[in-house]
Amino acid sequence: MSKLSNEQLTAFLLRKLARRGYWGGRHTNIARAYRLNGRENIEASKRIVGDLIKEKWLMAKPTSYGTEVSLNPRLKAQIERYVESVLGG
Repeated sequence: MSKLSNEQLTAFLLRKLARRGYWGGRHTNIARAYRLNGRENIEASKRIVGDLIKEKWLMAKPTSYGTEVSLNPRLKAQIERYVESVLGG
């Protein structure tokens, strides 16, 4: 991936999680979420994931083997609108 803005990286991350079905009860390891935008964007993705958790767009679930994250299904329409506004259809 070339140099992308934080807004684009956020939208790509949200879209990838949504396409893979990580809503509500289906979650993925937070370290895997960091890598969804490519290894060259891991540091930016760590900040983005932290911000999305604070904004409640991502839900964090602590487990014995690490933190898991999933998209908040209550905010599905808002998340989808954001992704569409940034990345288009």
